[in-house]
Amino acid sequence: MNGYISALDVETGKVLWTTNPLSCNSDFVIYGDYIITGYGFTDEPDFLYIIDKSNGAFVKKIPLANGPDVIGMKGNHIFIRTYSYEYEFVIE
Repeated sequence: MNGYISALDVETGKVLWTTNPLSCNSDFVIYGDYIITGYGFTDEPDFLYIIDKSNGAFVKKIPLANGPDVIGMKGNHIFIRTYSYEYEFVIE
């Protein structure tokens, strides 16, 4: 099982936390206290994940029609490009 994010202590190299597998195989962005990333592949469900960057816990899991390819931000707008769709979410 792969496709996860790990946080490392930059001084010691120690792994601080790791998300559940199958939660990241795309770009990711950091917004405040959150990491925004996505996962999707062939027959697996496709999602956008909002992850607490202090502990790797999932805060929100948003279903997508296809696996995310590119994730970007401008202000409080998140832009997601999948294999065949484009999404825009606003963080309030």
